[in-house]
Amino acid sequence: MGWKRKISDVMVLITFAVAFAGAMAVVSATEPTHYPPSASNINNLTFVFSGSGAPGIFNSSSSPNSKYGVYNWCNAACEAARIRVS
Repeated sequence: MGWKRKISDVMVLITFAVAFAGAMAVVSATEPTHYPPSASNINNLTFVFSGSGAPGIFNSSSSPNSKYGVYNWCNAACEAARIRVS
């Protein structure tokens, strides 16, 4: 009975090794796919530096009535004011 037990153990190890090798082959065969971002005004540096149409007010701390609801970047809350150095 001892030799039958040893053969059974060897078969289990061989089965595990074959399954593991197969799984590793599948994992190494698949490579990640890179999907570049869609072209837009956000990731187009030419538009960023010389384009127009950026949302908001950038040149004045006052907002005229005609632009009610438009975000005023010049009058935005300063995050640095929230940082306290002790």
